[in-house]
Amino acid sequence: MHKTNSDQFEVRLTINNAEVLAAQKLRYKVFVKEFGAKVSKEHEAQLVERDKFDPYCDHLVLIDKRAKNRLSGSNIVGTMRLMESRVAHRALGFYSATEYDLDKLTTEHKKSLEIGRACVDIKYRGSLAIHFLWLGLAEYSIKREIVLLFGVASFHGTNASKFGSALTLLKQKFSAPERLKFRAKESGYIDMNIIPLDLLNHKIAMDQMPGLLKAYLRMGARVSDGAFVDNKFNTIDVGLMIKTNSMNSKYKELYSGSKKK
Repeated sequence: MHKTNSDQFEVRLTINNAEVLAAQKLRYKVFVKEFGAKVSKEHEAQLVERDKFDPYCDHLVLIDKRAKNRLSGSNIVGTMRLMESRVAHRALGFYSATEYDLDKLTTEHKKSLEIGRACVDIKYRGSLAIHFLWLGLAEYSIKREIVLLFGVASFHGTNASKFGSALTLLKQKFSAPERLKFRAKESGYIDMNIIPLDLLNHKIAMDQMPGLLKAYLRMGARVSDGAFVDNKFNTIDVGLMIKTNSMNSKYKELYSGSKKK
């Protein structure tokens, strides 16, 4: 893929093992140190968050060309892990399949792409960083003629009542079609209807949602039947799916512009 560039940011796939390692170190910083995910003693000693799926994935990274972290030696400030369906089917399958029933979803959409481990350094949240990550994702998807993006977005913590307004709004306004049977597995299932509808406040609900989830919704995302409690990562995960042909016009224009560069 081409590089998606600005004066400050560059988005591209990793080009060597050192960059993959830097992305895994960023994931450790965000998921483990900041949000309390659990990793093995070995990975804790190495300050990395990685798993068996990593070698089969492409790693999209956001680079701040103006800065380099003195401790890690890296200027990677955001990352996403991407798994194409053609790779998943001949390797380990999808990570999301440990939490959600994907059979109908991925059978109906042959060229699909799983998005995982998306994170941005805390210093860059609320900036254009997420925007550039999505542009990179768009270019990747267009080049490979992907028809469906899917993955999870995470609320940090496992107390569903803390995010009751957000989860209820997602269920009521953004549910995926029932025929796709996109449902959280019973081992961690949470009913997302938590707040009575007459008490549901849209502003409170949106305030409870993390920035990455809001970005998914702006692209036209639909959510799973039920959320999933992931105790290892200390999160409540919501399954997400986005049909690329249903992205709203703003993002289609951005994606088309990205493709032409």
